[in-house]
Amino acid sequence: MWSLIKILFLLTPLLILSCTKSPQKSDNVIDISDEIDQIKKDAMISIDSDNLIKLPTQDQISEDISKGNKNPFSSNNSVRSLISNNDLKLTGILSTKGKSLAFVRYKDNSGVLKVGEIGGKDTNLLPEGYKSISIDKSKGKLVIKFKNDTYVLNILNESKFP
Repeated sequence: MWSLIKILFLLTPLLILSCTKSPQKSDNVIDISDEIDQIKKDAMISIDSDNLIKLPTQDQISEDISKGNKNPFSSNNSVRSLISNNDLKLTGILSTKGKSLAFVRYKDNSGVLKVGEIGGKDTNLLPEGYKSISIDKSKGKLVIKFKNDTYVLNILNESKFP
């Protein structure tokens, strides 16, 4: 008896719902495309581009990023660590008729460096973006610069940092 009541209780909603009339397609279609177009036009007019904050360009952002480091967050590629690991070393200076040349070893490259040469552009003897500023034969020094930082390379390997 209880099982019959349970079956009737479970099947009653199904029987009632199956007897209802199915919905038919409505012929009432409302076209709101004109209203949407008007809303889009109103939204475009209300934006004043003079009041927007102008974002920096890609060139402006890349100017602030140090060149020469594959990983800009790593200190292993800094000039300070290159000098202390002897990866960047002044090995000699040659002076002829007012023109001085510095013999430099940078990583696996060795050669002659002139004043004004820029690493990655004119030479592969300096880290990218670094520029040779001066060569002092009497003191045995080569001065290189990157942005506002100046580094002094000595033949006696007593290089100085900013």
